This record gives sequence, C-alpha cells and structure tokens, in this order.
Amino acid sequence: MTLEHVALVWQSGVGFGFKAGVGVGIAVGLLLAWLWLAWLWRWVRSQAGR
Repeated sequence: MTLEHVALVWQSGVGFGFKAGVGVGIAVGLLLAWLWLAWLWRWVRSQAGR
C-alpha cells in the first residue's frame, strides 16, 4: 500500500464521515425542532384554554 493510496483512502473516509455527520446533524436538528414545536403547540393550547 503506497502513500498515495493511503491518502486517497483517508480522503474518501473523511468525505464519507463528513457526509454522515451532516446527515445525522440534520436528522437530529429536525427531530429537536419537531419536539420543540409539539411542546410549543401544547403550551399554546393550554394557554388558550384558560
């Protein structure tokens, strides 16, 4: 295994890791946003009920 090969594998691994990290970040962000909106909706409904 040459140094160029190692560099290529490392670069592709970093690229994949970055894409996976971005994908997980977006998924977690959407989940948190959905939970926050659901909580906000419940809070607004409880405020309106008074």
